[in-house]
Amino acid sequence: DPDTRVVTLFATGPVFLRSGNGTVQASAGDHYFPDGIWCTLSLGGGKAGRHTHIAAIAAATDCTLYISEME
Repeated sequence: DPDTRVVTLFATGPVFLRSGNGTVQASAGDHYFPDGIWCTLSLGGGKAGRHTHIAAIAAATDCTLYISEME
């Protein structure tokens, strides 16, 4: 939903995250996000130039990243 302003993330294993536009790709040099942590992020509240996508790769073994729209 393009009007989403807040998301919450939860991963079942550690991942690397990067936000950006529709072509964003994550790499091992990006933000490390540990498993078992809930993290709520603001997406900019409709401001121009905000990031619209999140890319993730597993840091070790296969896992799942859950992304929930909150607002």
